[in-house]
Amino acid sequence: MEYTERQKQIISMLKNGSMSISDIADMLYVSQMTIRRDISDLKKMGIITQFRGGIAINPETVIVPIDLRENSEKNDKILLAKKAVQYVRNGMLIFIDSSSTCFNIVPLLADFKDLQVITNSTKVLMELGKIGIRSKMVCGNHVPKDRCVVGSEAEAYIKNFRFDIAFISSSGFNDKRVTDWSEAQTNVRRAAIESSKKTFCLMLPSKYERNYQFVVCTSKDVEIITLG
Repeated sequence: MEYTERQKQIISMLKNGSMSISDIADMLYVSQMTIRRDISDLKKMGIITQFRGGIAINPETVIVPIDLRENSEKNDKILLAKKAVQYVRNGMLIFIDSSSTCFNIVPLLADFKDLQVITNSTKVLMELGKIGIRSKMVCGNHVPKDRCVVGSEAEAYIKNFRFDIAFISSSGFNDKRVTDWSEAQTNVRRAAIESSKKTFCLMLPSKYERNYQFVVCTSKDVEIITLG
């Protein structure tokens, strides 16, 4: 799924709350007709919902494409990745999930030897190839907006391995529980936790006290890596 630059701007603006079409048009210096065409496409994709007087991110899907998420809080994500990579050793078998946070670990693996990485992220897979690290992609259902693979096949594939460590992230952390809005992503992360000797969950401070429908794990199941 591809988004125009203006559509990405619209989605980013709506992350802070609902807006009127006229306000969006004014802020982007385009006509209301142009914004209406963008909104029509985004509605068909299930990204936004429209109501009398405005538009908002669709609360049923909470879809925010990875292309937008990857640049959000980028510096903090890099700092978390640097903390996480301290646990990597030569020769390890590692799982890296499809989160935009864990993606920042990949460039830091370049100096390690004899690593093998299993991932459900096409972005991670491509980046690993650039730095010459052995990698395998799980099989399953492709989710274009998140550039990842999920589903029962993906979960079963992951359970064929015994990882030295797994790196995951998620949308929320509250009451000692790691939670997420996506059931499919949650199930993949659960499979990785079950198949790993140790799992590290990279958690941005902004995600504390956020609570979502699906429970990935408790703080007893993973080691939380955060800032501060």
